Amino acid sequence: MNNFTRIVLSIFLSALLLSCQKPLENAKISRPIMFFSLVSDPVIDPHPMTMGLQLANHSLEEGRTVVLFFNVKGVTVPTKNFDENISFHAQPIKKLLTDLIAKGVQVHVCPHCLEAMGIKSEDLITGAKVTTREGLFSLLNDQSIVFTY
Repeated sequence: MNNFTRIVLSIFLSALLLSCQKPLENAKISRPIMFFSLVSDPVIDPHPMTMGLQLANHSLEEGRTVVLFFNVKGVTVPTKNFDENISFHAQPIKKLLTDLIAKGVQVHVCPHCLEAMGIKSEDLITGAKVTTREGLFSLLNDQSIVFTY
């Protein structure tokens, strides 16, 4: 067999193998992590915090992995002393959060923001943890979707 015949045969076999592959739509595509950066002060305006937590819940319902990152003024929410009566349209923020934790949402809290607000790690509710750079960044990749409220 000469070189020309080998090249033609190689091209034909390659084309045949490519045509036998399953379409991409049938391939298992991983779903991106839904990452919520919660920075709002819910005492001043509970609406943004409520919206972030509701969208996190919708994401869970769609089978996505959800991470909540409380930072800036938002660090007051995952605390034992956060007022259970703070709500937007009769949806208590603390209950929205505890329901999400019960469903398996990861809750990370900024250590520097806690310090700035005078909150100690032992003030956090069960299921919330003071995060680290490595712990937080390990959850982010080029497929992550980030919302900020």
